[in-house]
Parts: sequence; C-alpha cells; structure tokens
Amino acid sequence: MEVLGHIKIGELRNGLPTQVNKIKVVQTYKNENNLFPEYKFSEEDLSDNLEVRLPFIDNVEDNLKIAEISFVTVNDIYKYRAEIIGNHVYLIPYQPNFEKVLEDLPVIKLGTVKKWKESLQMELRAIGYFIVTQKNNSFFYFSEKHSFVVDFKTMSAFSIIEMKKRIDSLKELPKDILANLNLKLVYKRKLFKTNKFSEVKYLTIADILPEDIIYASKNEVSKKAIDSICKVEQFSKKLYKDSIKNAISLEEANEFFGKQLMIKVDNEALNEFGSVTTSENLIERVEKINEKKEEVEAKQEEIKSSLEENEDIVLKLIENNVPEKVAKAFVVKHGKLAFKMAQDLEFDIQGLIKSL
Repeated sequence: MEVLGHIKIGELRNGLPTQVNKIKVVQTYKNENNLFPEYKFSEEDLSDNLEVRLPFIDNVEDNLKIAEISFVTVNDIYKYRAEIIGNHVYLIPYQPNFEKVLEDLPVIKLGTVKKWKESLQMELRAIGYFIVTQKNNSFFYFSEKHSFVVDFKTMSAFSIIEMKKRIDSLKELPKDILANLNLKLVYKRKLFKTNKFSEVKYLTIADILPEDIIYASKNEVSKKAIDSICKVEQFSKKLYKDSIKNAISLEEANEFFGKQLMIKVDNEALNEFGSVTTSENLIERVEKINEKKEEVEAKQEEIKSSLEENEDIVLKLIENNVPEKVAKAFVVKHGKLAFKMAQDLEFDIQGLIKSL
C-alpha cells in the first residue's frame, strides 16, 4: 500500500524540529508549495483533529508499527529503514513513491545489533498508518473516488502508549465494521505538576465510542470486498516476510550495487518523528502521578463502600452526639467494630479522634 502523505504536528525552525499547535498533512515529496497535487490545502486549514480510517483490517496491529528503528540512505540515493529483527539489524527499502520497492531493491542483513544499533541511532519509534477521510471542511475537497494512505511518525511515549491502547481495543471487531469505522486523530495536551507545572503535547486517537461502532455497522461492506482487502494485506505481508527471509549480506549488497555501500543516517527522515518533548524522567514522573491517582481513586471507592455497608453504625454514632465527619472516619477505620469501640470510649470525641 503506497503512502502518499505525512501527518505532522511539527516543523523545522532554524534546522531544529519544533512542535506546532495544529495538525497538518503534507505529501511525501517536496515542491515549492509542499502540497498534495489533487487536493486543496493551505496553512489556514490546520486543525486540532483529523478524521481517518484504518488501512489494515486483516491484522489491525499493522496500523501501528512500534520498533527500534532508524532511517538511512545508501550511496546517497536509496532510502532504507533500519530495523532490528532478532539479534540482527536489517535494512529494508523505504521509497514512498516507488510502487514495487521490495521487488526492485534488496533487503540487506547488515550485521549484529551490538555493532550497528548505536551508530545508526536506532531508538524506539512508531509509525502509524491512516486513510484520510475528512472532506469539505478543515483539510481537503476530497474525491469520493480516491482514498490515500498517510503515515504519522512519532517518538512520543504518550502517543505510542495511547495509540496502541486504542488499536488493541479494535482487534476483536468484525472486519466489515473495521472497514467502515471512522476514527479521529486529536492533538492533546497534558498539564501536570511535579516540581513545577509541565505541559506535554502529542497526537493520539480519540476515545472510540459505542456510537462510532454502531454507525460503522450501518454501512454494509460485502464479504467479497472484505476478502479482497484481506488478500491484498496478506500478499503485502508475505512479500515483506519473504524479503526478510531472502535478505542478502553486506558483501552481497556491495556486489548488487556495484560498489562498497556508503550508509548514512538520514537526519531529515528522523526529524519527521518530531522533537522529543518528554524525557525518561518526565515519563517516569507522569507514570507515578497516574499510579498515585489510581491509588487515590481506589481508596475513595473503598471508603464509599465501607460507609454504605455500615450506614446504620454511622447513624448510631451521630445519635450519640458524635459529629458526622468523625463518625464516618471512625467507621472507615474500624468497620463493624466502630460502635462497640465508641461505647468503650464513652463516645468521647477526643478519644475517638486519637484512635483514628
């Protein structure tokens, strides 16, 4: 499936990747306008959401590739994606505008992870694939006869975690519903406090609601069409697996290209993953905050349950002139033994508070 464009939430300023406040879509190759040739688009059309569907319905997880990857150029001409498979680094052709790239260029089994990972700047990255369906509003006057696949590249832990969660939640849905399911990419901001206030901005898939699935189920897709879509996916997956299986060695690649390979990290391609606005420390702090929030919510639920279960004891304590807040706290702490213990303390408020 050919990728015709990129979703971006950043741009280069003074040679450095910088986030912007809106989503934009650009084509895979550059011209003076950097626009899709068949679709109207302008800077004024930037949006904080984008309507999409998933291109892969046979294996839903294929819509989000998560791996330690990098991008390189071979001999200053050919674009390749460096990917870790097993204990080795493979170079896989990545020419967005070539229709038969895996047939025209070889996959290269470069060498061991230990030897190549650091020099090729291989880090955890994700590539999401989507079909743009938005029309007549924020982005394009979209032709009903054509759909086009775009990708979104990210290193944001927030994007990766949330998108994976959404994609995983769709695995059990029937393929005819997946083919019709409208999703929305949204630009989110998280504001939280550690030592000071921090903000993280990232792209994710919006919550998938029951009504989204109901709407998708109303537009029937024939079994024949679904089977055809799945066959195309299966063919692409088999072609990929076969190309990995038949990968040539570095020495064979030198022979194939007619000279010794010159492999360079493609910094321009890596910049498409955007600036990393979250350090590991920041991610760890956010995770701890979320864990603490879950603990507080669980504790509050436990307190609510205890009060509901022992409501009669709370009322008895109040009847004996114990303030309501103290009565509830005493019941939460001591449960069904609360009234007996309060009796032993002769309902003395200071005594009750000391035993909390």
